[in-house]
Amino acid sequence: ARGKQAFLDVRRELRKRPFDVVLNLQVYFKAGIITSFTKSPVKLGFDLARARDANWLFTTHRIPPHPVGQHVQDQYFEFLRHLGVPY
Repeated sequence: ARGKQAFLDVRRELRKRPFDVVLNLQVYFKAGIITSFTKSPVKLGFDLARARDANWLFTTHRIPPHPVGQHVQDQYFEFLRHLGVPY
């Protein structure tokens, strides 16, 4: 509801602290903008085929492509697998 001001507020808060890894679990442009506000050497997101609205432009690392027809929960598990986190 606050429009552009909300993005500016989020950017200000995220710039205050560094992150080791940022997980961009969304595929849309707005999520990419938020990802770009973070200070992190690793910004992990989906591959080019699944990252809609050019969201992949905001990530430094990407989950490898996977065939379609996957449940969203399984897509999130791909992040764990990529990072070597047991589940």
